[in-house]
Amino acid sequence: MLRWEDGKEHAIPQDYADMLGWKELAEKVDSVCEGLPNLERTLILCDNYGQAGAINYYKKNKKIQAHSFDADYVN
Repeated sequence: MLRWEDGKEHAIPQDYADMLGWKELAEKVDSVCEGLPNLERTLILCDNYGQAGAINYYKKNKKIQAHSFDADYVN
């Protein structure tokens, strides 16, 4: 249960570790976006669907939308 996809044993399960920091990520994106002059022309492109989903779920700024081409998130 503690073996991650890297094949190593870790202190906590990978599923739990993957969920840590999602609110903080969205807060940081909100903070950066506050200083941008033109959000309508800004693309927030994430490496994976977890990041995009977390930003879109926890964001405070409704003008921003995160995107990812990973998996089926684009649809």
